[in-house]
Order: sequence, then C-alpha cells, then structure tokens
Amino acid sequence: MTVKELEKRVASLEAEVRELKAKLADKKPETKSWLDLAGKYANDPHFEEAMRLGREWREQVNRESLEEFDREMQAEARTKKTRKKTRARSGSK
Repeated sequence: MTVKELEKRVASLEAEVRELKAKLADKKPETKSWLDLAGKYANDPHFEEAMRLGREWREQVNRESLEEFDREMQAEARTKKTRKKTRARSGSK
C-alpha cells in the first residue's frame, strides 16, 4: 500500500472509531439492578428445567455428602471403641 492509501485507510478507521464511541456514549445500560431482571423467566420451560436439574444435583450432592459423613463418623466411633477396649485390657486409662 502506498502512503496515501494508508492515510486514507487510517482516516476511515478513525471515523469508524469515532462513530462507535458515540454510539457507546449514548447507550444506557439495559439493566441497572438485579431487580430489573426479577420475573424475566417466569413461565419459561427452559428456565424451569434448569432450576429442576440444579435442585436435583444439589440434593444428590447433599445426600452423598451426608452418607460420607455418616461413614466417617461410624469409622471414628469404631476406632474409639477399639482403643477403649485395648486400654481396658492393658489396664491403662
């Protein structure tokens, strides 16, 4: 490209940038608060399915976590019981 062609291209790009900046400056945010979004997905079957799937996943994770916790507590109780029996046999407290 010649210098003249480059200057013409730069001028064109600068004009385009000015236009885009002007558009952005005039544009106001679509939402100001989360309250603007409240109710947006009412009666939306896709949203309802997403909520159902999330609820099912959380319930499964909670159930699995509680089961793991119960197993750990049972193992700890067995360990304490074994230690207590061992101490009783050896005569120490």
